[in-house]
Amino acid sequence: MKSSFEKAKLQNPDDFKRDTGISLDNFYQVVSEIKKHIEELL
Repeated sequence: MKSSFEKAKLQNPDDFKRDTGISLDNFYQVVSEIKKHIEELL
């Protein structure tokens, strides 16, 4: 069973933006920044 995130990644970019309010590219930028901050904490 796929998680909601895994399903969202497989969506058409236009559908992803419609469903989330941000583009897939922006989403990955946010994820990258969050990962950096988490790594700094560890």
